[in-house]
Amino acid sequence: MNGIELRYKLIQFITNADESKLKQLEAIFYDTGDYVVSDEHKALLDERIAEFEANPESVILWSTLKADLDAKYGV
Repeated sequence: MNGIELRYKLIQFITNADESKLKQLEAIFYDTGDYVVSDEHKALLDERIAEFEANPESVILWSTLKADLDAKYGV
């Protein structure tokens, strides 16, 4: 796909996108890098990291989980 075709495809996508998709695109295009992580969220992340470090074998790989869900729900 050349540049002109890609522009046309993106224009069509943006024209038909709902508000949620437009907000996602805006976040990508205008990313300022000014991220604020709340203390609550930091605590949750610290908790999850500690759990992983204490029990690394308890992690389920995404590929395994996806295969299990595909088998169970046919997705």
